[in-house]
Amino acid sequence: MFNSPKNFKRGRFISNRYRIIDLVIAVSGTLVSLAFLLIYLLVFSGRHFIIIGIISLPALITFALITPFSIYHNLLEFLKLYFIFFNSKKRYIWEGIYKYRIAEENNE
Repeated sequence: MFNSPKNFKRGRFISNRYRIIDLVIAVSGTLVSLAFLLIYLLVFSGRHFIIIGIISLPALITFALITPFSIYHNLLEFLKLYFIFFNSKKRYIWEGIYKYRIAEENNE
């Protein structure tokens, strides 16, 4: 487990928790949900709780993505690193003579 000092992230984040991109994502998800909710309630005179719940999903998902998560900054950062790891080319170099031959070939 990664142990860090208490003030490790202080000063780099807004309210010691959020990056600017996190706040942009949260505000955009909330605005989308709010806009569709206002349209549904005012134009369609809707009162169904299931549809209101479905309309509020973008806001709930964005807040779930920016919630602090383990040693990663948040779930969004974890998913980004997970995607990069599984889509990157991995090269495993074994120890021994073969490793040194590859190093010599690359230097030439």
